[in-house]
Amino acid sequence: MTKLEQTLTNKLADLLEVDSGQIGLHVTFADLGVDSIVGLRFMRTIQELVGGDVELECIFDYPTISELSRYLEEEFEGLDECAA
Repeated sequence: MTKLEQTLTNKLADLLEVDSGQIGLHVTFADLGVDSIVGLRFMRTIQELVGGDVELECIFDYPTISELSRYLEEEFEGLDECAA
């Protein structure tokens, strides 16, 4: 698991109020119970993390932590090294 994947997992677990161990890298956000409100909050968290604009549609286009992480690393170079 990359630093970014771990960070995204922890942030989503906080929003869903579950243990981060319950968030699988390859489980879809819909299967994890991410609804529109949690999705919006997750996107705000990601925008703060990357320091840029990330559209809500990203969670539909890249519907797992693994896929979203790869996308963010490509869009925002060096992001994995900065993830905390």
